[in-house]
Amino acid sequence: MLTTPGLGGIQGSRRAAAQRHTHTHTRRRGRAWLSGLAVAVCAGLVGSSLGAAPEAWAVSKVSLWYWAAGQQGCLDNRQAQVGVEDVSFYATATGVSGTPAVVWSSSDGSVLAVTAPSSGLGEGQLAGVTGVSQGVADLTATVTDSGGSASGSCKVSVWEAVERVAGVVQAGGEAFNGAFEGAVLRKAAGADVDVEIWGESGAYWWVQFPDGYLDDGSTFRRAFVPKSDVDIPVQSVAVTPGDAALGVGQQVALRAVVLPVLASDRDVVWSSSDTAVATVSSSGVVKPGSKSGSATITAKAGGVKGAATVEVS
Repeated sequence: MLTTPGLGGIQGSRRAAAQRHTHTHTRRRGRAWLSGLAVAVCAGLVGSSLGAAPEAWAVSKVSLWYWAAGQQGCLDNRQAQVGVEDVSFYATATGVSGTPAVVWSSSDGSVLAVTAPSSGLGEGQLAGVTGVSQGVADLTATVTDSGGSASGSCKVSVWEAVERVAGVVQAGGEAFNGAFEGAVLRKAAGADVDVEIWGESGAYWWVQFPDGYLDDGSTFRRAFVPKSDVDIPVQSVAVTPGDAALGVGQQVALRAVVLPVLASDRDVVWSSSDTAVATVSSSGVVKPGSKSGSATITAKAGGVKGAATVEVS
């Protein structure tokens, strides 16, 4: 038997179909809205990254380097010599856009002068400095690009050459690689160390150490050492004139020449072998005593002696 739905059944079926259509349409509209949103967002991102010209990067960190084996950073550990140009510094920077300009400067031109400036970044753009006088100055590189500018600096110690002489770094002495404010490389071991003095800068000697002594992971052998930690021994004392003859009422001034001129103990102590024949003052002035004869006048400095002979008549 064929069964036909009643009016209520027909209406119910129509309502269900309408609800299904409404739900399907709503889901489609939702998906379309989300798709549109995704497209809009992507379009916005693309537009922001490709549509307009990007903002220029601004130069940020500037680092100074000393051109040498291993390319060690400046790190307040560099030195320069009075009267000698050292073309060994260069600068690097991060965040640079375009072609930057580099300007080099010294905080104290009376100590350190920039004598060979470079205008670019990297190893191929070395700048040169020359020591003017003993002391410490800040070497600065200022980098400017289309987004701004930034600077980096390090301290440079300037030393002046001296006649090279032998010295001893006393046990417990300190060695500074570069600027006086720099890190201590190594304390002297439990025994004195024989060194060679190359130069000075104020209260410091510029010292050449033996091979392998300064343990900084490189072949570095030179460092600043406080003068108070170094003994430069006296090598010779010469008295001039070497011979003198005195009569009654006469006197002669002797002079002691102590070498090397950088010797730590240059204080001279005078003495006479016979004060009855001749006396000597603390400054080396010799006068006749109470009798005639011969006396040896001795000058002693740093444990080393020199002498002259004086005849009194």
